[in-house]
Amino acid sequence: MKKIILAVVASLVLAYPFAKADEASSQMLQLKEKIIELQNQGTLGVKDFTACSQITTIGSYTPLPETKFKRNETLYVYFEPKNYFTKKSDGKYEIWLTEDIFILNEKGETLMEKPNVVQTHYNSASPILDIYFNNHIEFTDVPAGKYVFRVILYDKLKNTSASESLQFEVVKEAKPQEKQE
Repeated sequence: MKKIILAVVASLVLAYPFAKADEASSQMLQLKEKIIELQNQGTLGVKDFTACSQITTIGSYTPLPETKFKRNETLYVYFEPKNYFTKKSDGKYEIWLTEDIFILNEKGETLMEKPNVVQTHYNSASPILDIYFNNHIEFTDVPAGKYVFRVILYDKLKNTSASESLQFEVVKEAKPQEKQE
């Protein structure tokens, strides 16, 4: 009889942490649902639009002290979409974002345009609350001057867009000094 009682008590003690974990999971899902509700009501935007020397992952990047580049250097631009729309249907969470990029000269003339350079379309069983974009541009055969890097972010499910711009400069490379004899 002792063995049966001990086995039942042990089972109840071991089941208790799992019950707490299930309760915590349920509470977290409720909070995520509330976040989605708030994001869906907000205006699409771009946050942390930053020129970087390195981008590791979401929220982990090395900002540049200035946006001056030499030919053959790379400009990395980090940003996070904010208030993108999440559609919930049949237990799935769908988001659909695209990005166009532009390079403009000092006069505002478009020198480069790449529509739909990024397509982010997720349909998942779990909500996706954080996304980041990693843009990079290599400066080859670009004359010295001032430029603007512009992105337009589109939310395909909400049929809305947001844009952000970053000024940068391509500088002439210093010529190596001739050796004096």
